[in-house]
Amino acid sequence: MGQDNISHRTHIEHHLPAQMNTIIGRATDILHVSSLLQNQQRRLLTLTGPGGVGKTRLALEIAYQLRSSFAEEVFFVQLAPLHEHTFVLSTIAQTLGIEETGQYSIGEELQAYLHDKHLLLVLDNFEHVMEANIAIANLLTAAPYLSILVTSREALHIYGEYEFEVLPLDLPLPDQPHTLSLSEPSDAVRLFIERAQAVKPTFALGEENLHAVTEICIQLDGLPLAIELAAARCKLLTPQELLERLHNRLRILVGGARNLSPRQQTLRNTLDWSYNLLNEAEKYFFRQLGILTGSWTIEAATAIGSTDVLGDEDTLSLLSSLVDKSLVRVVGDNGSETRFWLLETIREYAIDSLKQQQELIAAQRRHAQFFTALVEKSEPYLYGSEQQQWLARLDLEAANIWTAMRWVIDQLEVEIAQRLASSLGRFLQLRSSLNEGHNWLEEVIAISTDAYSSQLLARIYYSAGSMAHLHGHLELARERLEESERLAESTGDTRTHALSQGALALLESHQGRYDDARQLAENSLQTLRGSSDIWCRGILYSICGNIANQQCDFKAAQVRYALSLRLLRQAGDIRSQADVLIHVGDTMSQRSKFVTAHFLYQKGQLLYQKINDRLGQVVCLNSIGNTLRQCGDYNRAQQALASCLELVTALGTRRERASVLLGLGKLHISTGAIVEATQYIKESLHITREINYPAGMAAALGCLGDLARLNGHDRDAKTYYEQSLGLMAGMGNQVSKLALFHGLACVALAGHNYEQAGIEIRKALHHASLLGNMLGMAIALEDFAQLCRLMDLPERAVQFLGSAASLREGISAPIEQVYQVSYAQQLKNYKKDIGEKAFHENWSVGRNMSLPQTLGMIANIHLNKQLEAQEEKSTTDTYPAGLTVREMDVLRLLADGLTDVLIAQKLVLSPRTVNTHLRSIYAKLGVSSRSAATRFAVENKLV
Repeated sequence: MGQDNISHRTHIEHHLPAQMNTIIGRATDILHVSSLLQNQQRRLLTLTGPGGVGKTRLALEIAYQLRSSFAEEVFFVQLAPLHEHTFVLSTIAQTLGIEETGQYSIGEELQAYLHDKHLLLVLDNFEHVMEANIAIANLLTAAPYLSILVTSREALHIYGEYEFEVLPLDLPLPDQPHTLSLSEPSDAVRLFIERAQAVKPTFALGEENLHAVTEICIQLDGLPLAIELAAARCKLLTPQELLERLHNRLRILVGGARNLSPRQQTLRNTLDWSYNLLNEAEKYFFRQLGILTGSWTIEAATAIGSTDVLGDEDTLSLLSSLVDKSLVRVVGDNGSETRFWLLETIREYAIDSLKQQQELIAAQRRHAQFFTALVEKSEPYLYGSEQQQWLARLDLEAANIWTAMRWVIDQLEVEIAQRLASSLGRFLQLRSSLNEGHNWLEEVIAISTDAYSSQLLARIYYSAGSMAHLHGHLELARERLEESERLAESTGDTRTHALSQGALALLESHQGRYDDARQLAENSLQTLRGSSDIWCRGILYSICGNIANQQCDFKAAQVRYALSLRLLRQAGDIRSQADVLIHVGDTMSQRSKFVTAHFLYQKGQLLYQKINDRLGQVVCLNSIGNTLRQCGDYNRAQQALASCLELVTALGTRRERASVLLGLGKLHISTGAIVEATQYIKESLHITREINYPAGMAAALGCLGDLARLNGHDRDAKTYYEQSLGLMAGMGNQVSKLALFHGLACVALAGHNYEQAGIEIRKALHHASLLGNMLGMAIALEDFAQLCRLMDLPERAVQFLGSAASLREGISAPIEQVYQVSYAQQLKNYKKDIGEKAFHENWSVGRNMSLPQTLGMIANIHLNKQLEAQEEKSTTDTYPAGLTVREMDVLRLLADGLTDVLIAQKLVLSPRTVNTHLRSIYAKLGVSSRSAATRFAVENKLV
């Protein structure tokens, strides 16, 4: 029995061609197809896919895996050499060993032979003998135990057929570096490595060639045949050299193994085979589709591929046929329309065919005209309630839009270029992208030098100015916006005129000229007076709010924002509503209302995500990260800022990158990671200097001051703080100044310049009070507490610390991690100096004081007198009976005959605190009266 089984297996294997290598990356496909073929309801299964995708190799592996699942045999039938479909049945018969007798037709003889056979036939390369499909159907009908596995670039289209599309090999994701791995390469990369090692055994994947190999596989669409042909070139070329030459893959990917069929020896031969199977109408339509980039719609294919003799129904039939023949792929639908695409390898072949037929220029013009019309149609919808749908549509069409823009610029098609660029402005602003750094707007301006003034040009200049501002090119932004304002006014374009003025206002505020900015913003509203353009009015009110906010006129800002939000909701503009929410969040953050700010940022983030606005998400994540940092949630802050940095790196906007780096620097200062913080902040400063962003420079210099102070370099810290304040002069950004006053106060305290420290602290208190910034107020109170301690007012210091702690609790902003150890030690020292009970009593007093009471108490402390008194005291004395410094002060005054009230006035204490100290003194001395305590003081020469 065992010997018979072995003999049977050997006999079966004889009918399958032996394979020279292992199959890579098809385990899931093999398992799925094998299970289907073992189901009697799936007796005809066709593996479809483009040439070179590996259908034959997959079919052979499946057949080998199934060789024991069929009682009879597994046969492989190669149909590629046939020139006529009439030879298909005779070729099958020959493979099965059936001789024609002439008494019956070959079809009848096959049906009779296969009638009771449990057998698997593998029919390879069926696409060019498609008319034999009925004969195959007849075989299946006559032979109930027969199963057939077909490989074809097109399905057989007969009843009972199950089609399985063979996809290219898995690829790493080019925009996600973490998917590139030396230890676990993708299937496409694994195939490249194995085939490269076959021709060059020393070849190995390493850090130096990982990117090149990955990019080769991506550019070849993961097609196994193309990858194998490319890998064969590694005998002479490094992957880096091969990648450089891959721009013309059809010419370089030649030289396949000579024992393969000619169509598998070069990539062009493989594609020629598919192309030559098309009729003339299909060939023409296929060539035109090559001009389309990425994915596209039936509408685009119809506009570009139709002719005078081809109607819409004809193009639909042609497209369907090309999909069936695996030359065009369906990429799915987005809910409203199906989209298609060509593998890049196939697209290059189509473009090459266009050139050979001298049809390229005409196809490019139709392509540019179609996508210009599409952009013009979409532009009005980007301001209203259908913004989300049209943004999604334009995102899908972006690759073709950029291709069209490139062509109209290169061909000096000025009229089409202006139409396209003027309608693209809003999309560019919403997406905040210039297509990988290509400044299309500037290029259109450059070819429009001889064009007459028009509303199209005014809009182009406005968009170019806005984008230049976004990317930090401030002088260019001003030049473009001023020209836009001039053109818009001369051509009567009210919206563009007002928007240009508003953009110039933002530019002025960006450079710290707030009065000019405010005037320009008000002028923009006047320009729009009488217009019913609620969207534009909403945008202008938002700009006015931004400028008021930067000047810390929060009341005016909130009014402007409320008007803006109401108008933009009426217009239905999701993106602009999100912008306003972020601006209001910034106002809340500046006033230390962090919980409210965080809520607004999250709400804005949801809106940005809704329309896939990446720059908006950057702004939100940065703000969320900074808010979480101030609330002491450092882990979540790190996650938000890291995500933000990854996103802003992909976008390439330098101003936002500088801001995110600054946020990361502040976070690392808060956690005490000084080295990392220094790196982030220095890079942020470098960028802000490059783009001439004064507010960013000032913020980075302030942080460098903090770092210098933490490292004990107080002189350097003072220089940084003063430089930062110098840049802020005239900016009106009072919130940022609070941190600088704090830093200068700390430097003064460290240098024992208590009078200057008091000046800086009182500046901080004044600004924090005006702004309603409770975090700034708490920090200033902590600084003043430190000053009080140095002036020998420990009870007052503890009270101010209690007030600061209460403020921090109210805004959920704890002491930063970097200062927590020193803060805890400070509290411990106070308890030692004035006693545990007095500490808690004064702490409670401070916590329960109102802010006006606290500020009033500070106003009544005269620094000069306290400093003079402090200079007269010795700080090195030790006292008997374990008395504290403050208890000695009370005991001396008591011995001099002062009452409790007079002692309180002398020491700037409350009578209750004096009473607490007296009880502690009596306990330590073991006495119970004022006279006994006085006697102790006299006997111990304490007075």
